[in-house]
Amino acid sequence: MESAIPRLWPVPNLRAFLTGVWKVERSVMGESPLALGHLRGTARFEPSGQTMRYEEQGCLSFGRSTVAAVRRLLFDFPAPTRAEVQFPDGQPFHQLDLATGDATVEIERDGTRWRGHYTVLDQRNWCVVWRVTGPCRDFRSVTRYSRLS
Repeated sequence: MESAIPRLWPVPNLRAFLTGVWKVERSVMGESPLALGHLRGTARFEPSGQTMRYEEQGCLSFGRSTVAAVRRLLFDFPAPTRAEVQFPDGQPFHQLDLATGDATVEIERDGTRWRGHYTVLDQRNWCVVWRVTGPCRDFRSVTRYSRLS
């Protein structure tokens, strides 16, 4: 009988692991039934000098409404297994270390708490679960990445 707990895939070179194009599927769940959303699209991790650019594009659906969605981030790599994740304006978001195949990150900003858990399942699949709470936010998102290239 196989265990229901997924095995982790250690990542000795985070930059090499992320580089490329990924299929993205995200579910967003909030307290209200109206806060159930889905995103389907692609994410591209593209090296640019010492940094890496992340650009996600897709269609985000909430109920009967669907809109185009874009997310951009920057990644710096101070060590082979670590990245400093930043917003496009250079402001810090969080640090990420996937040497063991999973990582938990916590950020508090402007009264909102972000708690994320990254899990690498194998060289072609990983996911991140975010729990976000604050004065105007209360949701959970689950994003699955599958390598396309």
